[in-house]
Amino acid sequence: MIGILVKESFLSTRKIRRLQFAGDFLPAFQCLGQRSGSLFGLKIKRVSSRFVGGDRGNFAEMAFRGISMKTSDLFLGVKVPLFGHELEKGAEWWLSRFGRIEFKPYDFCRKLVEHVPYDFDCKLEKITGQRYTEFEILGHDAYGQPPYEISRAFDLNSGCLFQGYLEIRKDLHNNGYGTIFAQNCHNVALMLGLTRLHVTAVDGGAYFWARAGFLPSEESWNRGNCKEFIRCKLDRLETITRPVRARIKKLVDSDKPISLWAIADEPTLVASHIYPGHNISLGRALLAESGTTWKGTLEYDDHEYHEQQHKRFNRYILGNAPWL
Repeated sequence: MIGILVKESFLSTRKIRRLQFAGDFLPAFQCLGQRSGSLFGLKIKRVSSRFVGGDRGNFAEMAFRGISMKTSDLFLGVKVPLFGHELEKGAEWWLSRFGRIEFKPYDFCRKLVEHVPYDFDCKLEKITGQRYTEFEILGHDAYGQPPYEISRAFDLNSGCLFQGYLEIRKDLHNNGYGTIFAQNCHNVALMLGLTRLHVTAVDGGAYFWARAGFLPSEESWNRGNCKEFIRCKLDRLETITRPVRARIKKLVDSDKPISLWAIADEPTLVASHIYPGHNISLGRALLAESGTTWKGTLEYDDHEYHEQQHKRFNRYILGNAPWL
């Protein structure tokens, strides 16, 4: 089966929803490009990169070449500590899914660290025949020191790319690498036709991802430790005026996860306890310096807060806005 790039015909916006490859059947969506046949009642049309731009177009065009990849070449450039039946089944699935376009695990990792100016090593942590793959990627500079370490995974069953941990060396914190890694995850998710990005937000990430439009899940917001840590931090900040304190308490008491955005956006300046002598926004203090954690997503499918969510993401991640 060849690759198909599709567009939902009933969408008013020209939003690309899926990029599917061998073995996956799609609903009868309208295809883009020049017609070149039919399959399962779908009009199959050759995809041109001018329709979607960037990797998605090139990736789709590769699907039409009919190139096969050998199993022996699959894990070139990747450390593979796994063995046995699990690895065999995982390799079989990867080849059936991506073999015709010669997209290897190393290529996936390379896309995730694109535009970050360091060499890297990658390790396959997990691969299953159930369409799930997990990697660890470690950068290294000219002196053999690791500038960053990340973990990433994707699950085609749930349509999710999981952004695991991200550690960037302290002397590189102001170089914008966190934003670049986020952009890369977004690009890879679209390239694979996934429907969401997932984060586990800790430390500075609890602030960063809220500003970037990620929403905590209902469970994470209402039954996790997120609210309690914010309340404790708020109680320790003695310089906040009564109206500001009341406003934040009302937001924390809300059962709507979107309240986290308003907390993150609170501009009132307070003293940082991590960077003595520096003032930071109250939103940053309550999230990045409180110890709070939460799990959340950026959704590509339509939902109640879709426009607001992607406006934030476009501004703070794709737009490269400075983190204040």
